[in-house]
Amino acid sequence: MEPLINPWFKAAAACVPLYYLFWKSIFGSLDDFFEALRYWFQPEWLSVLRGEFTEDFYASLRMLFFLVLCGGSTYLAYSKFFTPVGG
Repeated sequence: MEPLINPWFKAAAACVPLYYLFWKSIFGSLDDFFEALRYWFQPEWLSVLRGEFTEDFYASLRMLFFLVLCGGSTYLAYSKFFTPVGG
C-alpha cells in the first residue's frame, strides 16, 4: 500500500526549522536574501558591465551554499528517518 504523503515531503517538512536556521545564518535579513536572489538570476555578463561582478559572485555563492545545505539536510533526513524498512 502506498503512503498517503510522499516520504520526501515528510523529510522536507521535518527540516523546515533547519532551513530557517541556515537562512538566518547565511543571509540574516530578507533584503539580503532578495539581493542574493537577484544576483542569482542576473547574467554574469550584465554584472560585469555594471561593475557588480564580485558582489554577484559572492551572493550567488551564498545562494548555492544555502541550497546545498537545504538539499543535503533533506536527503539526510529522508535516508535516516523516512526510508521504507525492508524495501
